[in-house]
Amino acid sequence: MDRLEPKKPEEKHSMEDAKLKGYNNEVITTEAIQWLKQKRDPSKPFCLLLHPKPPHEPYTPPTRYEDFLKDVFIPEPPTLLDDYKGRTPEAISEIMRNNRIILKPVFKDMRERIEKENPEISRNDLTRKMYQEYIKGYYRLVKSVDDQVARVLDYLKESGLEKDTLVIYTSDQGFSLGEHGFYNKQWMYENPLHQPLLVRFPGKISPKQVHQSMVNHIDLAPTLLDYAGLPIPSDIQGHSLRGILEGKTEKVRDESYYHFYKHGTTLPEMIGIRTDSHKLIHYPGMSGKYQWELFDLVHDPEEMNNLYHQPKNQKLGEENERSIAQPYTRGGRSGDRSKPDEAGKGKSSD
Repeated sequence: MDRLEPKKPEEKHSMEDAKLKGYNNEVITTEAIQWLKQKRDPSKPFCLLLHPKPPHEPYTPPTRYEDFLKDVFIPEPPTLLDDYKGRTPEAISEIMRNNRIILKPVFKDMRERIEKENPEISRNDLTRKMYQEYIKGYYRLVKSVDDQVARVLDYLKESGLEKDTLVIYTSDQGFSLGEHGFYNKQWMYENPLHQPLLVRFPGKISPKQVHQSMVNHIDLAPTLLDYAGLPIPSDIQGHSLRGILEGKTEKVRDESYYHFYKHGTTLPEMIGIRTDSHKLIHYPGMSGKYQWELFDLVHDPEEMNNLYHQPKNQKLGEENERSIAQPYTRGGRSGDRSKPDEAGKGKSSD
């Protein structure tokens, strides 16, 4: 399989090798297309990984998008002004610098400017104004990603590679875009827990399908191996999604496991299980009522009502606690849904 090769140790490097002028995402996309055109061996299959920096901060878009959405009001998520009552963030709401938009250090200059322009502004109105600036900055970066993805897809079509190329568009994690007043990832709530996953393979995968199946990043490796016609090791974690993508399988798992490790005092350790209908989260380092959260995702998709301490939900909580406590080792793949898979292990905020 053809691939991008690093320079050999004996080859000389210069600063010019490391400098490419232009906007990050545009430059690496140009490099990727040039590799497809000129540097790969056309007689061999290829695997190309293209990793744009946006929409990671800092929120510096291409110059042409600096005013994109400038005069547009972006609808606020219904939980933007969440007070976290009865849920774990309530205990640390004033120190969540990694997650709350209003406390985020990278937004300090923005906050000070808005407060200076509006001396009597309330905390809720300050949050609203900060959200508008944050979300527009984020969408400007996303717009730049969309443009570059389109360039790659256009080249695949023009070159005739489209019909033989499996394209997967995803991200390393989900993200909070104002839900619960949050920015960033880490928490096991729905928005940061869900990553985008779009897959295209003309002639093999029917277009315009939307699957609600529970899948994880650990499924990508076995899926790629499956489509490449290579054996999937028996001890690999994850499932091939080929059956789901081609309409032959409805799902590969019934529940997913999540573990985020403690990050200082502003982010607690969290361990959880998510099923199609419920989510149980355990915070080992928190005390009292803030150790557990249980949500009904069907009737409370915004996760505003913690059911854990309600007596009528004791049995449901205990069932999910057993899932959290059991060892997460597994040897099966597709069809083995007796044990949950690990959806993601947390890491320190970038």
